[in-house]
Amino acid sequence: MIFIVSSNMSKIRICFLLLLIPLMGYSQKDILSDMQGLSLKGDMIFELEGYIMTIQKEKASLDKKGIQKIKKKYNLENIEREYSDKNIKWENWVIESSTTVKGLPEVKGFQRCYLLPETDNRMMVVLLQSANGRDTLVEKAFMDAVFSRQLAQYTMDSWVAEKIDFAGREIMLGDVCQWVSPQNVHCASFGQMGWSVFKTQKEAELNTLIQIANNNNSGRYKIMNEENLNVIFEGVPTLAKRITYKINTSKLLSGGRNVLAVYYITQKVRGKYLSCVLTHYVEVKDNYSLPLLLKEVMSIKTEAASS
Repeated sequence: MIFIVSSNMSKIRICFLLLLIPLMGYSQKDILSDMQGLSLKGDMIFELEGYIMTIQKEKASLDKKGIQKIKKKYNLENIEREYSDKNIKWENWVIESSTTVKGLPEVKGFQRCYLLPETDNRMMVVLLQSANGRDTLVEKAFMDAVFSRQLAQYTMDSWVAEKIDFAGREIMLGDVCQWVSPQNVHCASFGQMGWSVFKTQKEAELNTLIQIANNNNSGRYKIMNEENLNVIFEGVPTLAKRITYKINTSKLLSGGRNVLAVYYITQKVRGKYLSCVLTHYVEVKDNYSLPLLLKEVMSIKTEAASS
């Protein structure tokens, strides 16, 4: 996780000023329009088009020992490049590394980590991670927003999800739901839903495949059943993949429930391509009745026909 906090220390090395460079026909606001962020005690985390971007202050110096500390803490392995970015007008160090997705050997993920010292022993760490390829326009727009202090407009301080913007539709949830991460909301007893918005169907489909692979290979679940079924998603007939998992823990530790139904969906909604994962507990064997949160955006086609 990560944060942006101003410092009054006497040895501040950097001042966050930015020469804003036009983004090849796209404004920063356009590129980041679907970005959502959360803030907690100064840490910040953002999600956009499959990117997870975090900002955090760390006690470390910009030397060999400090850089190694950051690599270890942020799991920066398979390092491909390390360099000082001359386009940044203050001292910096950039680390680029690759990641893999278990079960999808053809997919190569990417990490770019910016180390920006503020004092002799304190730095800001900005980490950009993408599991499904790079978008240099997104990366540049985000870093421009970091340096020009424009992130507040995309950031929520409250982790209570009273309402959500679901691809352009506002859904009121009240006070029983919490943000798990940006664009990922959990409502106790009413289900959980996470989504990402993409420019193209191909990107959205790849993200859905990555979500499936991550869950199937996490070691936390045993697959009990897998099937494709017809649903109505935001009013659009859609083919969803439903995988039923048994959680690898006792019912006692999981609150008496250890079977999950997870729906993986890719669909174009209101001109946006969505990759969406919807989850709920199966309270009674083979009873897949949808909880309230999931019913806000989806119905199983047989249920829709009978209602």
